[in-house]
Amino acid sequence: MRLLSADSVPSVFLSDSSSGNTRRAQELAEQVRHDFEGLQAAYNDIVLAMSPKGSHDLDSILDSVGEVKKCAARLRTNLALPRAKDEEHKAQTEAARTEDSLLLLRKHIYSFVTNPLFEAAPVLNVEQAGKAARDLEMILELSESIRRGGRPKGHQD
Repeated sequence: MRLLSADSVPSVFLSDSSSGNTRRAQELAEQVRHDFEGLQAAYNDIVLAMSPKGSHDLDSILDSVGEVKKCAARLRTNLALPRAKDEEHKAQTEAARTEDSLLLLRKHIYSFVTNPLFEAAPVLNVEQAGKAARDLEMILELSESIRRGGRPKGHQD
């Protein structure tokens, strides 16, 4: 997966870049980089935990899913991506088992972080931005669904 530097986040992708405040734009770019890397790290933790030699520790996996949700929520706020249409992805969030949901979550995280949109292109590719927005919405919905359904009753964060 790729590393995103704060300098490589074009201001066109930042939700608050129109204000002309370069300091705020730099802070947003740094937060986006941090959350992008956090999403990748949580993805790696989930993949390792689910591997045949992984720990399969549900609490650890759910902690990583929580980190995914936190990073994805901030990315949705800080990136100027189009809003995904509800009907395009609602049906996919009804995975029957937590493992199926985790596999789907992994697929959307990978798709989001490897999206060509984040290759420091100076021009916004509308098609890729739409795909990134849909992936981000699915990441948020799936992470919420997994965390809600994955903890035993009475065990809340």
